[in-house]
Amino acid sequence: MFSLFYRTILKKFTLFIFILSVQYLYPQWELQNPYPTGNILNSVHLISENVGWAVGQAGTILKTADGGVSWTLKSSGTKSELTDVCFINSNNGWIIGNGVILRTTDGGVVWNLQEIQYSLLSVCFTDSIHGTAVGYNGIILRTTDGGTNWTAQTSGTTNELIGVFFSDDSTGTAVGKSGTIRRTTNGGANWSAQASGTTQILTSVFFTSKNTGTAVGLESTILRTTNGGTTWLQQNTSIITGLEDVYFTDADSGVTVGWGGVILRTIDGGTSWTEPEHLTKTLLSVHFTNPNVGVAVGVYGSIMKTTDGGKTWNAFSSGSQVNLFCTFFTNKDSGFAVGNAGRILQTTNGGTSWDVKIFPMGREYGFKGVHFPKGNKFKGLAVGETGVVCRTTNAGVTWDTSTVGTNHLKSVFMTDTTNAIAVGDMGTVIRTTNGGISWNTISSGTSNNLTSVFFTNADTGFIVGDAGIILKTTDAGISWDSITSGTDKYLNCVYFSDANNGTIVGNNGTILKTTNGGTNWTPQTSEITLHLMGVFFTDANNGTIVGESGSIFRTTDNGTTWTLEETNTPNPLFGVFFTNTNNGTVVGQGGVILRTSGSPDFVIANLKVYLEGPYNENAMTTILNTYNLIPLTSDSAYSTAVYNYTASVVGSIPNSDIVDWVLVELRTGTTSDSIVGKRAAFIKSDGTIVDINGSSPVTFTGLSYSNYYVVIRHRNHLAIMSKNKIALSSSSALYDFTTSQSQAYTSGTDPMIALSGGGFGMIAADANTSAIITAADVTPIISNLNNSVYVGADVNMSAIVTAADVTKIISNLNKATNVP
Repeated sequence: MFSLFYRTILKKFTLFIFILSVQYLYPQWELQNPYPTGNILNSVHLISENVGWAVGQAGTILKTADGGVSWTLKSSGTKSELTDVCFINSNNGWIIGNGVILRTTDGGVVWNLQEIQYSLLSVCFTDSIHGTAVGYNGIILRTTDGGTNWTAQTSGTTNELIGVFFSDDSTGTAVGKSGTIRRTTNGGANWSAQASGTTQILTSVFFTSKNTGTAVGLESTILRTTNGGTTWLQQNTSIITGLEDVYFTDADSGVTVGWGGVILRTIDGGTSWTEPEHLTKTLLSVHFTNPNVGVAVGVYGSIMKTTDGGKTWNAFSSGSQVNLFCTFFTNKDSGFAVGNAGRILQTTNGGTSWDVKIFPMGREYGFKGVHFPKGNKFKGLAVGETGVVCRTTNAGVTWDTSTVGTNHLKSVFMTDTTNAIAVGDMGTVIRTTNGGISWNTISSGTSNNLTSVFFTNADTGFIVGDAGIILKTTDAGISWDSITSGTDKYLNCVYFSDANNGTIVGNNGTILKTTNGGTNWTPQTSEITLHLMGVFFTDANNGTIVGESGSIFRTTDNGTTWTLEETNTPNPLFGVFFTNTNNGTVVGQGGVILRTSGSPDFVIANLKVYLEGPYNENAMTTILNTYNLIPLTSDSAYSTAVYNYTASVVGSIPNSDIVDWVLVELRTGTTSDSIVGKRAAFIKSDGTIVDINGSSPVTFTGLSYSNYYVVIRHRNHLAIMSKNKIALSSSSALYDFTTSQSQAYTSGTDPMIALSGGGFGMIAADANTSAIITAADVTPIISNLNNSVYVGADVNMSAIVTAADVTKIISNLNKATNVP
């Protein structure tokens, strides 16, 4: 059951913003902790004792086939929040969420996605055709054909409806905000209001018969009816918390779950509720497959299971689930991650497994920074809230704990095994010269909170913090001077790849760059608006930034461009560390640890372009496709003998949106002698260029992440090339030629043509592929006049060569390609 209100409290947790136009082809980051996911799980449904489904954030769908011992991530085809799941048998199931409804008829082998205009929170089916979903603004949707079509019903309220339950096709109850209860006895044709006797938020409702039901909500609200909701009576419990879901296996036996991991059980119809012993995070959903076997799921991928009707519960998820703020590796296999509740995690196998050490700091406090001096794996320091400092001299086997003041410490940097600086709240700067045995307080000259410290050598270091503050030392941290940052944003992290090149990241997408050792800092322009929390560079060109909403950005050009990478988590990410260009670890909220190992030997080109010939009001016609004129081999469009590439061959044209073949070319420079890759691909009616499967961006194998010029060729249009090199990786951002002339390279003339419907496109009418449009292009038109053939003379790609094709030649006469 989706927790609308638990999320309101954890606003940062749920923020999920798509900030760049990116199409992901391959996930680059593997989840190492926790298992099976670090995402919130909103709902669970058991089909049998062995088979069950759970859904949650970022389009997460998990399936178990062994009673919850292991869970497999299934493809949902969406990044939307999934809020509820319902099965009526082993084959037929539905998932609803933010603007989506998914349906399966084959036991989850395939989920068919419907995009809708509503945000839905709960769904209930009584058989394979009758179902109801409820959500924001009092929306109620009803289907009588298994979910093929949904009809909006009048609920009589604009309050969010958070839970719904039907005891049969006709009789149902929905509950929601401000104590709202709505009841129908005719399949939703009419919904009537019922008095709940409370203004608390109601989150879930369950009926064991038409008349007997229970609703739960915030402030331990438990309501019971035995007359179909004519009256609802408050039931009492000694625990005050938010309750998120309720399930009854019969009229007397039920379980409700909620905030703080609470699980309450009744065996007398709710007259009394008891809490079994267990330990877990907040739980949001519970479901039983029989009177004994049930599963509850919740925050950070928490999964609990009972096999005795709720008397006892055992965790079926694993790994640390505390927020992790910093990670540091002494080599590619040995590393640390530190975080809340006094956790220090350590791995000696590259993150395959993490051992957890717990220090007595209290659940609300934790470590914020960890660091080891360069070239030394034995001596390290970890710092945290309430002035806690931990010191190891044996590679993390043991840690000695001390306290330096009471201010929270946020970051530490060791310039060697004896000298270190730590920084924190209220302008705190402390310095040690004996490896952390003792510390001296240093004046920072500010009372602002300080968040990060970095040294480029034993003497020169930088501190960043609140209100755009940058401090610099040239005497090993004895004194600090303020440097102009040019921003008042909260700065969260500073990192230098060498003595000259440094990067600072902060809130609202702030990225500051220096190339002169921190004397001057200039903002880097990007589309990023999220809070950025961590930064790491392996050299002057290759860097990674992490931040809100599970965002990871990579650069291969010293920050000129940043590419968003796939992570499959919406959790905020706080810390990042790379041992080389390809091997890195990221940590974040909910104990999330992500790992990347090695750059794939391929890149994708994610491109959009218009062709003038078939263009018609914001799209291109697909007439050649309709008349089956597009050849199944690209060699018929672009001769391999002429263009020197390997032809692409398909068994059939993959979909009806395909316009024609195009040839995509990658170069390391502007001239033709720098070509490193060529691929024939399809162009779709909306201008996107796709691989031969008809959907994915174009893949170039054998190429590493780098910056390339991209050339687009079409058999009767003038070729174009990207204005500059663009960053290509396995998750390249969209490069859209259609938005401006300046997107294409020019040698002095306009490389594209302004289109009547808006945007810019490749110039049509190079019928003889001479790279310039002249009277000679009329000759092939005359030769093929009135023929319905696949030839360059069909300039407007209408599937027949006519005098209209000459018109394009006249209008574009003497125009030539700008591609060298």
